[in-house]
Amino acid sequence: RRLRIVWEDLHIPSLVRSLPAAALVIHDRDDADVPFAHAEEIVGAWAGSRLEITTGLGHRALLRDPAVIARTVEFLREDGGA
Repeated sequence: RRLRIVWEDLHIPSLVRSLPAAALVIHDRDDADVPFAHAEEIVGAWAGSRLEITTGLGHRALLRDPAVIARTVEFLREDGGA
């Protein structure tokens, strides 16, 4: 209410369709908070995006996972940080 938007206005696949930047979407198959299908939908809508799949990290542990961090840094280097 404070931001004067409704949750439905934050449909990520709709918002990213026109973004020119490449994106790396990392999602764990065992995420109990956000369905894996959401990541697939975002990547399907976002031109230039790439989906990296993890298993066994859930929703939060992937933020601390050394392999995920390394893949993220590699993506940023490949893309020039754009």
